[in-house]
Amino acid sequence: MIEFTTLVGLDDAHLQEWRCSWPTWCAHRPELLRHPMLLVCDAQYSREEWEERVAFVQHPDVKILLWNLPGVSQREKMLSGLVFAARNIRTPWYLKLDVDVLAEPCPEWLKEEWFHADRDGRTPRFVASPWSYTKPASWIPALETWGDRVPYFSNYPALGIGQNNSTTRLQHRRIISYCFFGDTAWTVKMASLCGGERLPVPSHDTFLWYCAARRRDHFRAVRMSAVGWRHLRPRKLLGESYSILQRDRVATGRVVNRSPELNNENSAGFKQSYHDCGVVYLLTGPAHGARLVTSLVSLRRHWNGPITVYTTQKESDEIARMCAMEKSLQIDHRTWQLFKSRSNASFLTKVALLPRAPYRRLVYLDCDTLVAGDIRPLFDGLLDQPICVTQFANWTTQRRNIRRRIDAWRKVRSKHFSSELLSRLIDGAKRNHPAVNGGVFAVHNDTDFNRRWLELATAGRRTFICDEIALQLLLAEQSHALLDCRFNCSPIYAGSTSDVRVWHFHGEKHVRHIAGRRIWLPAFEACRLRNLAGIADWSSRFDSQVRRLSEYASISHTQPTCPTSEISF
Repeated sequence: MIEFTTLVGLDDAHLQEWRCSWPTWCAHRPELLRHPMLLVCDAQYSREEWEERVAFVQHPDVKILLWNLPGVSQREKMLSGLVFAARNIRTPWYLKLDVDVLAEPCPEWLKEEWFHADRDGRTPRFVASPWSYTKPASWIPALETWGDRVPYFSNYPALGIGQNNSTTRLQHRRIISYCFFGDTAWTVKMASLCGGERLPVPSHDTFLWYCAARRRDHFRAVRMSAVGWRHLRPRKLLGESYSILQRDRVATGRVVNRSPELNNENSAGFKQSYHDCGVVYLLTGPAHGARLVTSLVSLRRHWNGPITVYTTQKESDEIARMCAMEKSLQIDHRTWQLFKSRSNASFLTKVALLPRAPYRRLVYLDCDTLVAGDIRPLFDGLLDQPICVTQFANWTTQRRNIRRRIDAWRKVRSKHFSSELLSRLIDGAKRNHPAVNGGVFAVHNDTDFNRRWLELATAGRRTFICDEIALQLLLAEQSHALLDCRFNCSPIYAGSTSDVRVWHFHGEKHVRHIAGRRIWLPAFEACRLRNLAGIADWSSRFDSQVRRLSEYASISHTQPTCPTSEISF
């Protein structure tokens, strides 16, 4: 595949359109996430404001270019910016996409032969869809006049079209640039011919087409609609993006955007190696229901094995029941009794159900996680250890807040753990060990470690996050496997981590912090657009942060609903 940068122009008028089209790009063009992205943003807002406004964009390498061009129309300003922005692109090619373009499933949406040289050895200056007219017609004579004055075109005759006084459209062969692969160096050269930062005509595609046509340069006209790009009027975007994702409900259960070694998950070798493995979630109250659905969808892209969701309340039971009805998720739903404790009941319930889980080797995931890669190393950590834990954000037990949480256990008393043993565990845990997090781990369901963990967590049930610190204490003297923070990565404290397999969002901070929103929001909006498990109908009711997010996104009142997904409590 060619090396390219995705180029997108944004202002107030087009930001909302991208909220509708972006989920389809993520679902059907995951390759875009492996290439840089440059956003040309209207400079009427600051960089910090634009970071807030595009927080829904989940992309590991996105940059913002503020663009201003006083004294011209908004259209001319933004379209000029998409030409001059090439000066900031470091890849040989760029893919300029309009925000009112939806991506549909297409396995060959980008073909290498488009970029091959022609019979005369000329590589294409750009690849774009053919078009049949220029509007207004006066643009072509204006470009001819400009071209006659530019020495770069002096040895090339005018095109000889548009020699009339019409102000309407001029019929002729050209291209349109809603999906436009451009040669970066060539575009920079054409921009330099303008003698400033204004184009001869306020049109990205008309200007670049003319430059290539005047010099008789080679370019390719390829119907982008034939390779899964749909260019729509803004008012149709939301409904059509919803329809695309609805039609793809079953397909979203397939593993996508994964490493080559995952391509044979259905092989006999995979089934033999992971036949006793499964993933477990616990949803106590309904407040984390939207996060559960979003996490399940992300998990299904990277794990084809069994999944069980435990619930403890009527409302969460109903949410999990609707998840179980979704064929693309393929989950097992089971109810469980909430642990009887005035403090930390949910954390204690999690530990209590481990021995009864239906998998010998199980991975536990908090609902506020998002799976971004292969999680099999978690299961592999159990090949010779009873438990596999994950370090949180490269933290250690020497961190001040972790030390304080551990020291708080000196007041804990337990009939199962003597004061001497508990003191020894506390001292051992503080010796600069990796700080683990109880939201992502793997464990054998039949190990005696689970019993000891529940006993200690119950003894410290009045302490902060009792299950997590109890786990940290036991690991001081318990043989275990440890994975780095790629498998339990905080977007706030470890957002620069590469090859992240599991993002973990700190409960409600997943939408309060810009780094978390940027990763979680597009995944959630994709689920809401296709109303997976009825999420569009109930998510704002139970989750105050999601409700605020819906108001921020300004799309909740136009969200279509799925008539087959109903919920009533």
